[in-house]
Amino acid sequence: MDNKRHLKKGILAIIIIVIASVILSFSLYIRNYFSDQTVDEMVFYLFNGVGGTSKDVILTGIKKSLFPFFMILLALLLPICRFKDRINMIEMNVNRKKLHFSIFPNKTLYKYRFSYSVIVLVLSLFAGYHLIGVKQYVASLTDYSTFIEENYAGGADVNLTFPEQKRNLIILYMESMENSFISKENGGGWEYSVVPELENLALKHINFSNTEKIGGAYQVEGTGWTVAGIVSTTTGLPLKIPINGNEYTSSDQFLAGAYALGDVLKEAGYNLEFMAGSDANFGGRSNYFKKHGDYKIFDVNTAIEQGKMDESDRVWWGFDDTHLFTWAKEEISKLAEQDKPFNFTFLTANTHFQDGYLEEGAEEIYGTQYENVYAYSSKQVAEFVEWL
Repeated sequence: MDNKRHLKKGILAIIIIVIASVILSFSLYIRNYFSDQTVDEMVFYLFNGVGGTSKDVILTGIKKSLFPFFMILLALLLPICRFKDRINMIEMNVNRKKLHFSIFPNKTLYKYRFSYSVIVLVLSLFAGYHLIGVKQYVASLTDYSTFIEENYAGGADVNLTFPEQKRNLIILYMESMENSFISKENGGGWEYSVVPELENLALKHINFSNTEKIGGAYQVEGTGWTVAGIVSTTTGLPLKIPINGNEYTSSDQFLAGAYALGDVLKEAGYNLEFMAGSDANFGGRSNYFKKHGDYKIFDVNTAIEQGKMDESDRVWWGFDDTHLFTWAKEEISKLAEQDKPFNFTFLTANTHFQDGYLEEGAEEIYGTQYENVYAYSSKQVAEFVEWL
């Protein structure tokens, strides 16, 4: 019985140490590669589904975490590894006498291996708590702010009037795009402009800025990732939901109390369509647009169903941005032929962190892939705007 009990405790100790190793390697991966990612975002995807995530992204994360995981696991297991009571490592004859060099087990640690594993798990949780910003997240849950109640204007409470001849609305969301890629001269962070076409568009047309140069809005908590950005720019609200709030992203409940842009336009008689090159179900995007405006959804699954591409043609998150812009033009042309005003909203994907997706035929004029991906995306948008 004692042997069985010891065996079970030993196996449980190893399982706990493996869990601790996973926590540490995951925390280090997030810290090294997604240092700006908030716990809000991770909690949202963890409890609201990650369906539609690119396999390439998942595989890259696993590959980059494997080596740290095994190194951490090895380091944590070594102190409780049991060696034979006496292992002769080297035998030498010196003046006809045998010298024995032996390794003895750390009997104390081995005896208390279960307690050791629990301590390791607690320490790994503590390390992860600080490495990925859980401390700041917990603090934000108890930090009361009156900002929304003092500044938010609900769309349902505002008297909105449309002209007799309603105008069409086209919204393009650019994944991970930011002003830092323009030149310092015009408010960016580069010595040169990686996205000169976008920079010129901002300089020549309406540009909302917090400075005299090309700037932008202050990014508050709950607006800093793709789904949260879409929600906040169409509702005026951050995407902050309770941890157990799975129902918030269901087709019937996704922020049911919010009055979004889609609700306004649907009531005004608009045709509404959302297009993304990835799976629109990722992060509940499809449910959000259906709940608020009953948008027609066009994503990678739609493209396959309509025979525009095969399952084997999937790249990156679904289909690349060249196809996105090509099919966006087709959809916009169809909407323009109808006698109702329309809103067409679409989202690029090539520039998704951390290295982006560089399409075949894209110029490689800069030193890093990410710069080249951004540069090509800038050209694609400029060409689309010219077409429009």
